[in-house]
Amino acid sequence: MLKFYLKFGIKLISDLFPIQIFVKKEIIYAKKHPLKIFLEKCYRLKNILKIIRKLRNFSQIYNLLEDQYSKQVFIRLLSARVFGFENVFVSPIANIKWINKNSFFESLYDSNQVIDDGKYKLNLFNLRSIGFPLRVYDDNASLAFAFLIEQYRYKHNNIIEVEKGDYVIDAGACWGDTALYFAAKTGIFGKVFSFEFLERNLKIFKENLNLNPNLKDIIEINKRPIWKDSNTELNFYEDGVSGVVFFNNEKNSTEKLITISIDDFVKEKKLAKIDFIKMDIEGAEVAGLLGAKETIIKYQPKLAISIYHKIEHIYKIPKYINSFNLNYKFYIDHFSTGRAETILFAIIPNEKIE
Repeated sequence: MLKFYLKFGIKLISDLFPIQIFVKKEIIYAKKHPLKIFLEKCYRLKNILKIIRKLRNFSQIYNLLEDQYSKQVFIRLLSARVFGFENVFVSPIANIKWINKNSFFESLYDSNQVIDDGKYKLNLFNLRSIGFPLRVYDDNASLAFAFLIEQYRYKHNNIIEVEKGDYVIDAGACWGDTALYFAAKTGIFGKVFSFEFLERNLKIFKENLNLNPNLKDIIEINKRPIWKDSNTELNFYEDGVSGVVFFNNEKNSTEKLITISIDDFVKEKKLAKIDFIKMDIEGAEVAGLLGAKETIIKYQPKLAISIYHKIEHIYKIPKYINSFNLNYKFYIDHFSTGRAETILFAIIPNEKIE
């Protein structure tokens, strides 16, 4: 515990000075409104209090991480939560200022076709030149995360990724870009089970499937939200691309949804294996994992779970998975210049436990 206190303290202090663990961070942030700056400072103060109160939990997860790279990312994630992501360089992968350079993405355009869903304008890309023989409607950032920096592939000291023949749970599929990424990886002998319930996203998802008939049969769309149990009625409201589910009837819900757990889905489908679970479901990851316990224990899949929606998820999610006593090894990476896209990777090495 003392070792963690000292290491964390040193890292926090180092972030106050122009010292970068990885490389010098480029200045890519625009000027902010004074009110936004004030609110961010309040948010950071709240994070400081949360970190102090739960320091023992953070310390346990730090010690649980398998490699030095993950431990560095972990420390700097907490630093960024305190000092702001514009002041802390979390990981070298996160240095993606070129996302805003349209010339690179324009070179990937398949045509001038655009889908305008009211909030986002999605261009049609052909990704053959970057190693993915597929076409997809997407925006620059999502394309970069899925296909260029491959946020669901851990590549430091150990490789954790979807492989040929894998059966994949794609929880939080949005426009289908991650589904196509996984389908390209797993091939015709694999399967991708994608979960997405927002109709505006599903419409684009289906367009993307029709663009890729060679991958279409690998992907199965499921319109029920992942939850800790099945057949629970939830309200939801729509916030841009994401859909947030909640129990509070006071909010203005778009419609009601009927949930399904991963465990029940696997049983209903009579699946003989699950090899990889990706989960980015707008803060409902803990509930999703509660409903996947039997599947994880039985099939021991590789995991890629988002842990950025709430600061407590940074320790709650790995702690819960570790409680299964399956000898999972844990890694963390961060893929954006802001708070989003922190992924916990977990894998059971070598022979699976019988």
